[in-house]
Amino acid sequence: MVLEAKNEVCLTFDTDWLCDAFLETTIEILEEYDLSATFFATNESSLLQSLDQDRYEIALHPNFLDEKFEWRIDALSILKEIYPEATGTRSHCLTFSSRMLPDLKSLSIQYESNIFLFGQQYLLPVLRAKNFWSLPFFWSDDKYLELAYSFKKPEFFDLKEKGLKVYNFHPVHIFLNTDRVNRYENSRITFNTKNMFNYVNKGLGVRTIFIDLCRQIKALNLKTKRMKDFI
Repeated sequence: MVLEAKNEVCLTFDTDWLCDAFLETTIEILEEYDLSATFFATNESSLLQSLDQDRYEIALHPNFLDEKFEWRIDALSILKEIYPEATGTRSHCLTFSSRMLPDLKSLSIQYESNIFLFGQQYLLPVLRAKNFWSLPFFWSDDKYLELAYSFKKPEFFDLKEKGLKVYNFHPVHIFLNTDRVNRYENSRITFNTKNMFNYVNKGLGVRTIFIDLCRQIKALNLKTKRMKDFI
């Protein structure tokens, strides 16, 4: 099969155990700009389960390594029971191996998104095995923070270029409007409590550039897709 590079945009979010009260900030922005998206869920969420499935996809974000860094393949099956319609996965910490393919296919998972190529343009979905796809992503807020990119002039790479452009955000960074890694690290002692509000950045940060990206997408009349729409 020969795939043609088209200008395709997808917004994805690794929920990372953020509770619904704070996850709602991300969804409100998506609703405001009328954009479709894919959420990679780490846990049960009544908010995610209530979303319009025609606009939003709920995929799986399993943590295959426990606190002792021992392998837990059941992490995927547990999430699949919560979200039985899920057909995609992206692992916490991007943990992946080709030896996992039989387990993924047995759970009717059709794609994974663990290949991260920051800033790489002209990407395409890759057929990794029979009826199983790899969908790479090329932008992530945590890498943006790590590399200290500008929040005044956000770098999203050229939205007008052809290729698969999968953006990855973490709703915790959108809620905190994270502007530096230390802000997030310091906030972790208050995770999922009302005290998280004490760490919210009121200046430029991940939330402001997420909104800027949404505005650019709308200005260019681009339609965002769910990840499963590419397979």
